[in-house]
This record gives sequence, structure tokens and C-alpha cells, in this order.
Amino acid sequence: MTKRIVFVFLVSLFVAVAFVSCAGSSSVQDAASVPYKTFDEAMDAGDLKAALILLQKEKPIKKDAIRQTLDVAFLQHFTKDYTDSEKGLEKANKAIIDSVTKSITRGAMTYIANDNASEYTGTVYENHYINVFNALNYYNQGNIEDAIVEIRDLIRKQQLFDQINATVTQELTDAENEEENSTDKTGKSFSSAANTIGMDVNEAKANQPRKATSQDCFTYSPTERYLAIMLYAQQIAQDMIPQELVSEALNEIQRQTPLLAQVASYPIQDDLLIDDNGFAKNPDVGRLNVLAFCGRISKRTEHVITIPIFVPISNDKKTIIVQAQLKYTYPEFNKDAIQYPVSSCRIKIDGYDTIHLQLLENFNDAVEKDVAVKARPAFTRSLIRSTFKKAATVVSAHVVAQFSQAAAELMIISSNALDLTERADIRQVVTLPALAHAGGITLPPGTYSFTVQYCDPFGSVVAEESFSNIQINAGKPTFIESTCIR
Repeated sequence: MTKRIVFVFLVSLFVAVAFVSCAGSSSVQDAASVPYKTFDEAMDAGDLKAALILLQKEKPIKKDAIRQTLDVAFLQHFTKDYTDSEKGLEKANKAIIDSVTKSITRGAMTYIANDNASEYTGTVYENHYINVFNALNYYNQGNIEDAIVEIRDLIRKQQLFDQINATVTQELTDAENEEENSTDKTGKSFSSAANTIGMDVNEAKANQPRKATSQDCFTYSPTERYLAIMLYAQQIAQDMIPQELVSEALNEIQRQTPLLAQVASYPIQDDLLIDDNGFAKNPDVGRLNVLAFCGRISKRTEHVITIPIFVPISNDKKTIIVQAQLKYTYPEFNKDAIQYPVSSCRIKIDGYDTIHLQLLENFNDAVEKDVAVKARPAFTRSLIRSTFKKAATVVSAHVVAQFSQAAAELMIISSNALDLTERADIRQVVTLPALAHAGGITLPPGTYSFTVQYCDPFGSVVAEESFSNIQINAGKPTFIESTCIR
């Protein structure tokens, strides 16, 4: 009698936990999705200030503090609130550096909970863009010296980036053998757990994401290199940015970006008002250079794999077959499916031909690389977690079946509800732009007014930003940032 009471309690508790987990997960998701949808609507309408208010009203989530801080700080930059953006980016920068030391603990947690249980520590590319946009924060406030400090800080942080990429590369290697080395808290091996539930491991891994390589690691931003050159072009900057960074920036941009590699008529020397040997071409003219950000960075999504399994449950009377499922998840990103409402930029100045800016950087390239690096290890972790959880349920169900096969069957079927807790980590900063364009025009010294126009794929103007009384000085490039984030 006592055993029967215990078993009934065990089954009831299991079913209750399963469905409470289901309801709880749905409740949290619904509560979070309502304001976030409104945020997207505000962003799509180009109402950045309204979007910023909605972001700032979001409930703080401790494990997502860095992501939330970055989302607000980047958006503050695009609303031209440079002072608060600067503070937010600096706060996030310090938090990211501190969180790197917790990476080992974070990695361990993903096996007992899920990837979303870990602290969000930012991506390598987001870490780069912190310095890029903080440099622009300072520059737009007339503080060139601190803008250059941000660029120099990228050099100091490169060691950190190298360590992160080295860790990622090691994780890619370790992930290939993770199943063989994994055990649950009772010491059961992954292969034993797979046998318990009758899982075909090869079938489960048939649709796993491709294995990334070191080439998928994000190493630099063309925008940061271009910005280094623009700051170098300012007279005050020439003794402040290390010459090796400028040379590296020139070489990388010429090798990697369409700005120079594919547009022979647009050499970077024009932007610097120098010839191929680094000498001034014409000290009597000036230069207007524009760096234009447009669009919104695209979001990664969750890829879900479900595999049916058929579990035999026996007692001393008969054997029944219970159908259940295994669920595995990982992040994915389809860059080819992205549509760009704003895809080109141009400068209009009265009395001059239209200047078409050239694509400098597609920020979605960074997301694509980040997802490529994380997808395979995330799949492996999900595979291990789901297999061990399902195996534990099946083992318990075998015990319960000695009293009631119906209860054991319900126990296994109810375990599918627990699959709702298996979610891919698709967190990222969503307030970065999609594209960066750059270009300029050589002008006689004077004061100019001009408009930066943002066009859709058909060439129609969807937005524009006007600038008035911009001074162009002889022998010195003038650098302007323009934005259209929608």
C-alpha cells in the first residue's frame, strides 16, 4: 500500500511539473513579447525615440543585463543622445570584460539547464562595435582625443578577442567528442542513455549544422578600420593613432571591402586628400566624407529538430510501446533571405553631381559568422541534455510500470511537455544597423549644406537627413556621420 501511494505521488508530481513548466514558459514568453512587438513597430516606423522609451521600460533581467544595456546604448547613439550612449557602452564594456572570467562556469550550466540559463556576455562583434560607436559618440561631441582612445582600445582588447576566438575554436573541437565524454549525475554515459530510449544517434545527428572553422570567427569590422582612417585624417589625430593600425586598416579595407577592392575609381587616398605616396595632392581643396548607417541588423532564429522514439514498457503481464519524441535546438541565420528596405545611400549638394556612397560593411555578416560558430556546439549540448532527460524519464517509467502501465505511459507522454524548456539561445543586440556606406566629394573651402538620402532597392527615397553650415577647410577632410535606422 505504501509503495502504491509513493508511486501515485511520483507520477502526479511528474505530470504536474511537466505541465506547470509548459504553462510557466508560455506565460513568460507572452509577457515579454507584447512590449517587444511594440518596440519593433516603433523601429519599423523609424520612431527611434519611442522605441527607446519602450526599451527602457523593459523589466531588467539579471542574466540579460549586458544585452539590455547595449540595446539601449546603441539606440541612444542613433537618437543622438551621445552622452548617455557613451555611459551605457562603457558600462557594458566593463561588464563584458568581467564576465569573460565566468565562461567556464557558464559552460557547465548549459548542460544542467539550457543555453538561455547562462549570463549573456555579448558577442565578439558586439564587443568591437562598442568601441566603434563610442568613438563616434566622442567625435560627434567634438572630442577627437577620446574618440581616438576608443580606437586605440581596440588594439588593447585584441588580446581578449584572440582569447575568446581561441576558446571558441577549442569548443568546436571538443563538441565533436562531447557525446562520448558526457555522463549524467548518476554516471550514466551518453551512449547508455541513448540505448535506454532506443535512440539512433546517427539519425539524430543527420541534420546537425555544419562544423565551423576558424574562418568563421569574427576578427575585425571594416567600419572600425575606416573610422581609424578618418580620425587619422584629422590633423590632431596624426600623432595619436599608432601608424601600424592605420597601415593595417588601409591594407584590410583595400583587400576586404567593396569600397576599394571593387571600385577602382574610389581609392581611399581621395578621402585622405593624399596621393599613393602619402603626400598632399592639393592643399587648396577640402574633402567631405560621409559614413552612413542604415537599416536594422537581422535576428537569428531557432532551428528545431524533433525525432519520434518508441519506448517499450513492460511488467510481468505484458509489454506496450509508447511513442514519445526527442527535441533538439540550435540557432540559425539565413542571410540570403534578408530584405533591405534601405539598401543604398547618396549625397545631394546643390550645384554638384549626386555622390553615391559605397557599401562598407554588412553587419549581418557578423551575425552569420557568430551563428556559424555557435550552432554546432549548441546542437551537441541540446542533444546531450534532451537525451539524458528523456532517459531519466524512461527509467522512472519502468519502475512505475510495475504498478500501472497506464501511469507509466502517461509519464512518458507528459515528458514531451518538458521539451518546451529546451530552447536555443538566440539572444543578441537588435539595435545595431544593417549596413554601413561610405563616400565623399572633394570641394573648395567653404560652408555647405547637403542631404544624405536613403533609398530602397528600387532607388526611391524612403528617408533623408539634412546637414547645414558644414565647414570644409582647405587641406583637411571633414567627416560626418549620418543614420537611418529602420
